[in-house]
Amino acid sequence: MQDVLLELGGLAMSSGTDFDTAAAREAFVQLLTSEQTRLFRYIVMLLGDVNDANNVLQQTNLVLWRKADEFTLGTDFHHWAKKVGYYQTLAFLRDKKRDKHVFDDALLEQLASRPDTIDDDERHVALRHCIGTISRDSLALLQQRYGPGMSICEIAQAQHKSESAIKMALMRIRQSLVHCIEGQLEAAS
Repeated sequence: MQDVLLELGGLAMSSGTDFDTAAAREAFVQLLTSEQTRLFRYIVMLLGDVNDANNVLQQTNLVLWRKADEFTLGTDFHHWAKKVGYYQTLAFLRDKKRDKHVFDDALLEQLASRPDTIDDDERHVALRHCIGTISRDSLALLQQRYGPGMSICEIAQAQHKSESAIKMALMRIRQSLVHCIEGQLEAAS
């Protein structure tokens, strides 16, 4: 384990690869930049703390940059960066073992083996689209409930309807939005 961490620590760079060309460096920078959000979310998932994840992401980026000449353009950059992030997370946790709120290695490994989840940004885009497809009355009801945060009772009184009718209408709208969002996400992938 220590050998792996030292290897990923980027203490030595090999030479003689195509990373010496400007085009290769530019391609690597584009890959690294485009991976930042996914890599950050992955590390946050492993650590459960945004501040710690920011620190680990910075260390991960340093290691990725130091080992850039070992990456073969055209291969799976996401997988490689995620693996480096995983080992940097382990190194961070090893150094922070005295903290009683740190995940043990077994839990961390279990979290790391979970498949990537859909980005929140994709969900927000799908939600915006789906909200645009609902009726004006449904949108008004959602805005009353979740905008200023009116209670079900207040909405029912304002609309001269029963609380049960308002609850049922909200449930139907939410179900419709969930189905629409799932459809949008499936279509996108």
